Amino acid sequence: HPQLVTGLHIMNLVMKQQPDLYIKSNGRQVILVLDPVMKSKSSSLHTSLCEVLAKLTKAFPPPDVEEPVAEIYEEVNKLVAACFMTTTAPIGIVESIAGTTIACALQMLT
Repeated sequence: HPQLVTGLHIMNLVMKQQPDLYIKSNGRQVILVLDPVMKSKSSSLHTSLCEVLAKLTKAFPPPDVEEPVAEIYEEVNKLVAACFMTTTAPIGIVESIAGTTIACALQMLT
């Protein structure tokens, strides 16, 4: 959990200053944090992820995006859909994700 906090904090700082360069060089790192953050019960992690995704959508508005941004959007779409489709997802996680993270993800997908 501390590694996710640190990683998201760094992503947010760099995305604020150099989103193009960061995503082109480190798009895979964004994808790697998506699943553990979305499965986390930590609303602060969800908020940090939403901030990263908001910066991403501002820098690279969908739908006309190239790799690795298209891959990030696709992975977010899969994770959000999986969260809502599974009947085994703990209620706390669904409720937490349904907050700012889902709002941000839905904004990305439209």
